[in-house]
Parts: sequence; C-alpha cells; structure tokens
Amino acid sequence: MKPLALLLSLVLAAPTFAGTITVGPPGSGAMFPDIQPAITAAQPGDQITVAGGTYSPFVLDKEVDIIGLPGALPIVDSPLSGVAAIAIRQIHAGSQVIVAGLTATAPPTSCLIPNWWPDHGCEALVDLRFCQGTVTLQDVTADQMIARSSPTLGVDHCAQVFVHDSTFVGGGVFAVSQYSNATPSAGVYANQSTVELSNCSVQGGDGKYCCTSNTGAPGIRGDDSTITLSDVTVVGGLGGVSDFPIKSAANMGASGIYLDASDLTIHGPHSKVRGGDSQHIGYYIPCAKGGTGIEATNGSHAVVPTNLDLAGGIAEAPCDSSYTGLDFKHINGSSFLYSFLVFPTIHPVPGVVAPGATVTFNLEGVPSARVSVYSSTSLSSAFALPGMGGFIFLDLFNGFLPLGEKTLDTQGHESLSLSVPTSPSLVGATVHTQGIQTGLGVGVRLSNVAVVLIQ
Repeated sequence: MKPLALLLSLVLAAPTFAGTITVGPPGSGAMFPDIQPAITAAQPGDQITVAGGTYSPFVLDKEVDIIGLPGALPIVDSPLSGVAAIAIRQIHAGSQVIVAGLTATAPPTSCLIPNWWPDHGCEALVDLRFCQGTVTLQDVTADQMIARSSPTLGVDHCAQVFVHDSTFVGGGVFAVSQYSNATPSAGVYANQSTVELSNCSVQGGDGKYCCTSNTGAPGIRGDDSTITLSDVTVVGGLGGVSDFPIKSAANMGASGIYLDASDLTIHGPHSKVRGGDSQHIGYYIPCAKGGTGIEATNGSHAVVPTNLDLAGGIAEAPCDSSYTGLDFKHINGSSFLYSFLVFPTIHPVPGVVAPGATVTFNLEGVPSARVSVYSSTSLSSAFALPGMGGFIFLDLFNGFLPLGEKTLDTQGHESLSLSVPTSPSLVGATVHTQGIQTGLGVGVRLSNVAVVLIQ
C-alpha cells in the first residue's frame, strides 16, 4: 500500500472522524444558508464545508473546521464598522481548528479610529485571540482596501498558529477628510503569539493620500512574539503622498517587518522582504526615505538566510538613491544575523484535493541533501530533539508515518508525487506534513509544516 493510502486508511479507521455540515446560498440544498448558525449546530470534531456565495461574519469558538469548497471562492463580508469578518476565539489547549478557502472583505471606511489593536479600537479583519490550541489558516485572502485602522490578520495571545498559501493586505488611507483619524494598518500583526507563515504574501497599508504626515504600515509587525517565515513575500506600505505645497510633509515608507521584543526566523530560497517606498511629497519639502527592510528593537532577534532577497524601500523620483531605506536596522539590545544554515521547505500542490487526485510536494533545501517527508493526522505542541534544527510539530502518536523521501538535485530542488485513494469517504480528511533534511555536512534540519485537505 502506498504511504498516503496507508495514512488515509488510518484516518478512516479513527472513531472520531468528523461529521460534515454544509453551508450554501438559499436554494442550494445546503443544510444552512450562513456560517454562524452552522457553527452553533456543529459538534467538536465536525467539519463545515462552504459553497460559493457571500456570507456574514462569524466567530469560531469550538473545535470545528471551516473549509471553502475547491473553486467555490466563498466570501465572508463584514459590513459592520470595526467587526472582524473571520474571528477565532479561545480554542483550548489540545484542540485544533482549520479555516481554509475563504476570502474576507470589509467595505471602505469600515474603521476610522486610530489603530490601538488589540486592546482598543477595531477588530482585525481576520482576528485570532486567546487560542491556546492550534489554529491553521489555509488559502485565506484578506484585503482591507482603504481606511481601516486595524490589522488585516491579527493574532493576539495565541500559542500556535500556522498560515499557508494566504494573502493579507493592510488597509491604506485615502484622500478624504473624514479619514483624518484613520491610520494605515499592518498586513499581519502578532501580539504575544507564535506564528508560522509559509508560501504567503503580506503587504502593509499605504500612508495617507492627503495633506498630513503619515508613513505607511509594516507588512508584518511582531510584539513579544515568535514569527517564522518560509517562502514568504513581505512588503511595507508606501509613504503617504501630498500635492498641497503648504501642508506637505515628509512621508517615509514603512518597514517590511517591524519587531518589538520579538524573534524572527526566515527560511526558504523564495522569501523576500522589502521596505515600503516613499512617494513624492510636495513641491517644497525634502525627500523622504524608503522604509527599512527589517527593523528590530527592544531585545528582538532576527535570523535570516544569506540568500534572502532583502532591501529597503526606494524614494520616488526626483529623489536619489541616498534616500533608499536600510536593508536592516537593530537597536535597543536587538540583533540581526545572517545564517549559512539552509533549512528545507515543503509545499504541497494543490493544498486541497479530491479523492483520486495527485498531490505533489515541492521540496527545496541543500543541494544533494536527502529530504524525508512525514505526516500525521494532527499536530502537537512544538518540541525539539537534540541535534535537530527547528521544531517537530507533527503528532507522533496519531497516524505518524513516512510518506517518502527524495534526494535534492544540484540546485536543491525535487518533488514527491503521491496519489490520493479514490474513495468518497475520504472527504474531510486532513493530512499534516513536515520534512527532515539530512546529508553529509548538512546536519539534521526540519522544514515548515504543510497541510493537505481532502475535499
């Protein structure tokens, strides 16, 4: 029996295999027309599948997965000022939830007060709070457009959050007087949390297009948090722009990543971090600098690969290159380190598959090294083994099995393709994966976590 087929047979044999609740527009034949009543009716361990359509905001506060059907592109829209479209609350230790395949939206001007998240002000568009269990976001898109002061993805006091194949764009501020109290927002903001992002795109909100000084917002901000990135693109927001000679002011681009008492680790050959560019700021005001690529303060520590595509933002013409932002900046007891260690990365394509389909795991790491791919039906709290770089997140006691191994080519690339058994009863299964890289002179290094959903 092929490894993936064996793993899925164990999933099917488990007595706690999830029940399925369907959500779809009226007349679709689904069990519920909106997501929140489906959550209320669900039991822990159930899975809610969502068909295409536009739905109201919801709060997930129990161990239930919410999965948008492949290709359906369901939208969760928050028409109320400052209310999250997707809120996940108080997932208890030992519990696990997955939210996948959803797009979160909010109308322009939905939050015009200054950004004091998480203690005051508006909720994040995707708002995670006080989760001691494991939260996984897969294929989630959230773009705040303009004039929303809270972050797009906000993670507050959460123990273990994994984000895969997702896009978050912070809210910018536009040139209308009623927006004067709003501030641009970060794409991702982690506060006292542990967050891992893989194969994601994150952008900070742009500064005001108006008549006062306003920088952009960082792509990612971490306060007292641990953040790990694997093959992630992060860009800071643009500096505000003004065409009013009397009221013009210097508007710097924002940092790509801003760390305050936080730890950052970046892996993967495709990671990219850019500070936001500054824009033309009026006729009589000196040029403003582009944003710093990575800025660390108050005892923060950043470790990045030597091949990281890292740069500060540039200043718009006619400003010259002397106004380009720094690649990195660390102050107040912080540190920044380039590491020669190369950690493997794993990326399943597609991340959501149907029974009978093929999953291809794209592997990257040290040229000619060996990467073994392992899987489990659930995740555990992070733990480290002596001699291994990184943390093991797979649950060694729930369906832990090897899926296969490959020797990377001379460029450090390879792929592992596996077929999902043709059985409708597999719908609802979840397979978590992680790679281990070994080889002469390479040591033992652990990859990011990835997930495959069977739908």
